[in-house]
Amino acid sequence: MENKQVLISLLLSASLGIICILAGVLIRKITDKKNRSCSKQAIGHVVKYDFPGDVKMYPVVEFEAEGQTFLTKKKFNSVKSLSIGFPLSIESKAYEDAKGNLCVKTGPIANLRNLSEKLWPLGKEMIVYYNPQNPTINYVERPLTNKFLTAAFNIAGMSIIFLTVVLYFIISNSN
Repeated sequence: MENKQVLISLLLSASLGIICILAGVLIRKITDKKNRSCSKQAIGHVVKYDFPGDVKMYPVVEFEAEGQTFLTKKKFNSVKSLSIGFPLSIESKAYEDAKGNLCVKTGPIANLRNLSEKLWPLGKEMIVYYNPQNPTINYVERPLTNKFLTAAFNIAGMSIIFLTVVLYFIISNSN
């Protein structure tokens, strides 16, 4: 009876690994579908900023599509931050890297609004790609890839499956 319980536990663990891999594949498929569906483009303008917390900051872009006005936020693949406190003095700065990440360096005192205004001045033109059937499905300037999230789920799933197989061989050889 104990062997059946161990086997069921290992199968459940392997199933969790497969679910993680499927989640990674699903995230990738949804992202790719969204990017393909955004076949039209419009010129938008930065109208304000969004500061959801930590060092995250996003320009809010207004654009017209299909006779209506929409607001959207520029999104990033990730937000990388480096915060240096006292006694070191460092100038705060923010920039977008070539991979679509927002990089923010902050010193002991940082004004995210000033950093946002330097990076995306109010009124700055930005290209918005949108889905003509549903303009609320859109992205600003470059599509998101979600590579990190997809890779994280796939690596977690493969690791779980690998550890499950290793445990299976260890347990079966110990009997």
